[in-house]
Amino acid sequence: MSMAKKFINAFQRGTLMWNKLCKLVEKNKIEAMYPIMEQAKLFVFDKPAHEFLPRELSSEMVTVIENFRLPFNCIAIEDPGSLIIISEFSDIEAKEGLNQPRIFVEFMTSGAEKSAFDTRVDEQMVEQGIRSARRASTPLPAGASILLVGTLHDIQWSTKGFKSSSTLLEFFSFQEDFMARYLSGEALVQFQKETGQIVPNWRCALQEIVYFMRPKNFILETTPKKVRKPGKKFIRQHERPIYTVLEPGAIRKTMGLSVPAPDGKWRASHERRGHNRILRHERFGENRGKTIWINPTWIGPSEAVAGNKKYKVRLDI
Repeated sequence: MSMAKKFINAFQRGTLMWNKLCKLVEKNKIEAMYPIMEQAKLFVFDKPAHEFLPRELSSEMVTVIENFRLPFNCIAIEDPGSLIIISEFSDIEAKEGLNQPRIFVEFMTSGAEKSAFDTRVDEQMVEQGIRSARRASTPLPAGASILLVGTLHDIQWSTKGFKSSSTLLEFFSFQEDFMARYLSGEALVQFQKETGQIVPNWRCALQEIVYFMRPKNFILETTPKKVRKPGKKFIRQHERPIYTVLEPGAIRKTMGLSVPAPDGKWRASHERRGHNRILRHERFGENRGKTIWINPTWIGPSEAVAGNKKYKVRLDI
């Protein structure tokens, strides 16, 4: 199956969770979610996290972490396991630094396949609070879904992954389209202690962001020809831009573009998204340790129209 076909399938399957969450928030009037849903930029990944995330962070990923910034102020990350939203508290711009306090939201439905979650248990990683895979919070009966809302703060990382002091603020459970249970405060704390069934996957989402924000990858914006403007209802998947993160070859295949022929001055391996670089080598002398900005390099067209979709390589992110 071609890479383009895989991502078309991912859009059709994966974003059902986004549409479902939109419907539940509207129908049950969860007003605290309104600004988050309105601001979120939707990223879709076609594979479960445990199929591609490394067990340890590479040096390239470490560089991304040291200059961490969300690609947008509020992003929704959907893979086959769940939908996770990570947002800044400010609605102005994304802040630099992994340690910035942020909001997290996770939505999970009974429709997710078992293969979307990693059932292996790494005792050392569990003890350290590190996740390189999404794990199911609790067995969900048919037609059920859950929504978790909390905050992240004091995030720490090692080559094994992320750990943090996170605070779960609200827990919603739904049966079909209606809220079945709501917990917050002490009742939620007690529920967690008694059941141990709520396992937020924000660590995994952070690792997905870092993995895909490596300089070798670019953000591809896919927009339908008709984009609905914000109104009384949240914008569904087929009415909004969708973001994926791919290497240049896969992007050109999706956009229906040919690979430019090397001309002696350029090789495909030189294409890089704009990124920060820390000067580490001793040859940089007194500039060693400084962070410099590397401008993006993309060869040929960065926009295209194919069928009823518009494609744009976001060189500004």
